Amino acid sequence: MTNSHRDSSKDPLLYCKRYKAHEAYLEDSNFKGNITEEIAKRLGISVQQAYRYNQFNRIISPVWDLVQDGTVAMTSVLGMSNYDKHDQEDILNILQDSIKRGEKLTT
Repeated sequence: MTNSHRDSSKDPLLYCKRYKAHEAYLEDSNFKGNITEEIAKRLGISVQQAYRYNQFNRIISPVWDLVQDGTVAMTSVLGMSNYDKHDQEDILNILQDSIKRGEKLTT
């Protein structure tokens, strides 16, 4: 668990990937309980944080790249998970245009 916390401070997207892996395992093993609660327990995080990681797994991969390189914060784009792929691509284009204009997207 210590390694997990240390690694996630360098790359918060690792928890998103770990969430997805645990979710697939639990679904394949016909887990009957609350999947998000179980994953939170396994990862040593709050249920709310597990929910956010699950939400982020619905965001298109080019946005992950922007988060990975620090161009945008994960929390700043989390709301994109509520939109379909096409709308997320439109939002990504707006973000990329802002980046090209030199606008700062993180605080």
